Amino acid sequence: MQFPDYIKVWKAEKEVPRTRFRMAPFELLTRRFQPEKVEALFEKLTNAQTKVEAENNPLFLALDRFFATHPTENEVNCTADEMRVRVEIATGQTKWTTIGIGKKINQHKRSLTKKYKMTQKQVNGVETYFFQRPATDNNEGDKGGSAIVYPPVDGGLSLM
Repeated sequence: MQFPDYIKVWKAEKEVPRTRFRMAPFELLTRRFQPEKVEALFEKLTNAQTKVEAENNPLFLALDRFFATHPTENEVNCTADEMRVRVEIATGQTKWTTIGIGKKINQHKRSLTKKYKMTQKQVNGVETYFFQRPATDNNEGDKGGSAIVYPPVDGGLSLM
């Protein structure tokens, strides 16, 4: 079956089922016609989507900076307000509110869970987020280059 045929069948479907990938109808359609190739294809697409979400995202920048400047720490826990402070220190952006950071964390929950194994729970009545140091993995085409090192920001604020 050729690509235009896929599109015709896709448009003919009346109900749009949901999957974890944002192009859900197309994913389900391709699973019907070439199930043996689909898993690898959509794994690559979701990995690329996660990388795009993480590029220049203040949450990821703040967490990467924390783990880069604290090499002995393997886990960090913080509330939304503490994360707001980390984002401000890492990026210099002061536009964030505690509620806004909480919404941003929920918006990127899937990517944060995948990269940092994020969990959340109530601690003393406050929603607290737990992030683990990401595993260093050599992806396809990675030649083992050096890790990104974030220089300290002058501001006198300490993360700990």
